Amino acid sequence: MKTLKSAGDYANIYLPDFKYSDASLAAALSKCRNYPRIALEAIAEMVSQKRFLDSFLTGATLARRGALVRYLILPGKVTNSINALTPILGKGC
Repeated sequence: MKTLKSAGDYANIYLPDFKYSDASLAAALSKCRNYPRIALEAIAEMVSQKRFLDSFLTGATLARRGALVRYLILPGKVTNSINALTPILGKGC
């Protein structure tokens, strides 16, 4: 998290990926049980630094600052998808 905090002065746009809301699914597919907690903490830091994409908030055609979270939809894992999107959308979008 320390590195991410120091990157804020140099990054204009963050583009993190978010894959798993389920720790057991993260452990099974990526061998990283704590992925959901760590990823959400990092995304929260990015959003607190830059907010969401300014083009989303203002309607501009070109984004100059913000965070855009990419989400990987896993086939057959509907609950994971719903649970992954819920905390991100609750961050002020």
